[in-house]
Amino acid sequence: MSDIMPSGDLGEGEKPTGEMIFTDFVKKVNEMFGEAVEGFRVLDDEDAALTQYLQEDLAKQQEKGRQLRAQIEKAQYSIKQFMRALPTSPVIEE
Repeated sequence: MSDIMPSGDLGEGEKPTGEMIFTDFVKKVNEMFGEAVEGFRVLDDEDAALTQYLQEDLAKQQEKGRQLRAQIEKAQYSIKQFMRALPTSPVIEE
């Protein structure tokens, strides 16, 4: 409770009024709330940076996937072409 005692100037032997205690309490709550809000801002900034990084990484991975898929399709086409070029009847060597 000593954290909520008024920080105003009190004369020797004077006791704080309820209004003084309440005012000091409100100031302290506002300070704590401000610190909490700042903490959330930092977390939000970090979250935004992480989200951006993950989105960029996902885009890179998707592009790699598209490139690999194109290579696979080219390889499949080449195999089909090779299979078509093979003779259908066995070659008899004399």
